[in-house]
Amino acid sequence: MSKLAHKDKPWLGPITWEPLSNLPDLIRTVDNAVMNTQEHASLIAQAVDNAHLFADFPVSTMMETLKDQRDIVSVYRRQIEQWRKGPLSMEQHFEITYFEGQCVRLDSLLSLAIDQLEVLKKKATSSGRSRSKSR
Repeated sequence: MSKLAHKDKPWLGPITWEPLSNLPDLIRTVDNAVMNTQEHASLIAQAVDNAHLFADFPVSTMMETLKDQRDIVSVYRRQIEQWRKGPLSMEQHFEITYFEGQCVRLDSLLSLAIDQLEVLKKKATSSGRSRSKSR
């Protein structure tokens, strides 16, 4: 595919591997993403209980965003494989292991949020149909 095909999603194009010195920045990025995704998953779970309020909510857009984040996590996992090919200090090994665990956690949270959005979408759609039938 050409570079233009991935203009909106550069992580799908050729990957430029990060130097190991960028690991602390990537750890902060993923740690923040884990916290934010936990919060989003909690809010989505609450929304499922009130799906009738979300008939016009852009669930599909939100799902796409979460799926894009999962794609990025898969790139991080490939990055980890690249780093593990080289010599590592004990500290670097521990940092990479922590980073890998956070990537697994983030991927699980993203999957949970996507599943919850599917439920929300179905409930909101069915409640939207119920409202329009009762009019």
